Amino acid sequence: MIRRLYLAALFTIITYITYLGFDSRVTLVLSLALSLSILVWWMGYAYLALLGIALVYHRLGGFYGLTLLSLGIIFVESLHLTRVGASMRHYGTLTAAVIMALPLYSVAYYLSAYLPSLVNTMVAALFVVSLYLLFYLVVRR
Repeated sequence: MIRRLYLAALFTIITYITYLGFDSRVTLVLSLALSLSILVWWMGYAYLALLGIALVYHRLGGFYGLTLLSLGIIFVESLHLTRVGASMRHYGTLTAAVIMALPLYSVAYYLSAYLPSLVNTMVAALFVVSLYLLFYLVVRR
C-alpha cells in the first residue's frame, strides 16, 4: 500500500512539474507516456527518451531539467522495484543515488565559471564511477 502511494505521489509531482515547464500538448503526451509505463515496462523508458527530447527541443535545462529527469528515473525504476517486490531499502538506495545528481550538478555549475569545460566532464565521470561503486556495494550485500 505504501509503495503504491509513493508511486502515486511521484506521478503527481512529475506531472505538475511537467505542466510548469511545457505547454498543454507536450504535458499531455508526456503524462500519457508516464501513465502507460504503469502498465507496460518499456513505456517508462520511452517516457524518459521523450522527456529528454522535449527538454532539448524546448531548451529547458538546468535544475528544472535535471529535477524532472531525476524524478522520472526514480518513478520508472520504482515501478520495476514494485513489480519484483523489492524491500524498502532498495527504494531508499535508488532515491539517494539519483538525488545525488542535484548537488553534483550545482558543484559542476559553480566550478565551470572558474575552470575550463574539462572539469564538467571529469565531475560527471567521477559521479558515474561513484554511482557504480554505490550500486556494487549495495548489490554485493
